[in-house]
Amino acid sequence: MAVIRLNKRWPQHKELRIQFLDGTWAMRNRVVMYARQWEEHVNLVFNFVSHGPSDIRISFDPKYMTLGHGESWSSVGTNARRKSLSQPTMLIRCSIMEDRDGGANTILHEFGHCLAFEHEHQSPEADIQWNRAVVLAESGMSAENTDQYILTKFEKDGQVDCSSFDPTSVLMYTIPSRWTLDGFSADRVSVLSPLDKAFAAKHYPPLGCAPSASEHLSISNNELLGGWTCLECRKGGWNQYCHVRCRYYGVK
Repeated sequence: MAVIRLNKRWPQHKELRIQFLDGTWAMRNRVVMYARQWEEHVNLVFNFVSHGPSDIRISFDPKYMTLGHGESWSSVGTNARRKSLSQPTMLIRCSIMEDRDGGANTILHEFGHCLAFEHEHQSPEADIQWNRAVVLAESGMSAENTDQYILTKFEKDGQVDCSSFDPTSVLMYTIPSRWTLDGFSADRVSVLSPLDKAFAAKHYPPLGCAPSASEHLSISNNELLGGWTCLECRKGGWNQYCHVRCRYYGVK
C-alpha cells in the first residue's frame, strides 16, 4: 500500500475515538482485533468508546450502503468530519464473520481508508491494462462508481503521495485475470504487506519508545469490550491511565 491523501491525514499522535453504532459483540471484537494491526505501525491511538464524541463511527447496518459505494466503505481520513454525528463514517459488511479470512481483508482495507490511504490499484505507479468492458459488466457497481473506485488512476501531485506499486497491498481489490488485457490478476489479501506497514509508518511515524510515567495515555473504562482492556495496566493495578503505549485488545 503506497497511496495516501496528504491533506486527509489525521494530526500526528492523535487519539482516534472510535464508536460502534450497532453490531454484535463478536462482530465488534473482530473489527477491533484487525484494526489493531494498523495501530502497531502508526503513532495514532485507537480508543474504542461506547459513548461521547467520536471521530470514527462504525455500522454494520446495510441501510447505510447508499451513503458509500458498496457493502463496505469508509470515509478517507479526515473526510469523516464531514459526516453528521448520527451517521457512520465506516460501514462493515454484516456477513464478515462468514468470510474465509474472518473479515480480515474487509476490516484492514476499510481502516486503511480511515487512515487516509487510497486504493492501490489506482496508484499513479500502477500500470494495469484494464479490460474496461468486462470490469464494467462484472464490478457490481454503476459505471460512474466503477470509474471512480477502480479504473481511474490518481495523479501524483501535492495532495497525493505514493511509493512503487504494491500488488500485495490490502488496499488492492481482488482482480480476476479476465479484467485485464494482459492477464494481470490480484488475489484477496488478508494481511498487511511490508509496504503497507512501511508507508503507514512513514506518514504516521511511531514513537521511538513508550511514554514515561509523566506522559500517561488516558484510556476509557471501555464498557464496549467488557471492561478495562489493557492487560498490562490491569496487571499493574492501573485504572484510568496507561503507563506504556500498549494495545487494548478486546476481552469479553
